[in-house]
Amino acid sequence: MKKEQFIARVAEVSGKTKKETVEFEKAFEQVIAEIMETGDKLVLTGFLTVEGVEVEASKARNPKTGEEIEVPAHVKAKAKVADSLRKAIKEKTAK
Repeated sequence: MKKEQFIARVAEVSGKTKKETVEFEKAFEQVIAEIMETGDKLVLTGFLTVEGVEVEASKARNPKTGEEIEVPAHVKAKAKVADSLRKAIKEKTAK
């Protein structure tokens, strides 16, 4: 499902307009980015956990040229689907 389809579906289910849904989605993205930047964690119980994990600087190799490059330290997104949601999906797809 692409973003546009997702927004249309959420708008349909929630009874909100697509414009309101897009505004919510943008705000949600912004909040998650802020959480990741601060190293905090977002826990949506029964749904999802999202956090920013600091990754140390490292060296990598350019696959085209073989040249060694420096990868700077950065924050990486880490997301985990809640076990209850994972089980619910597994049960639904097993039928």
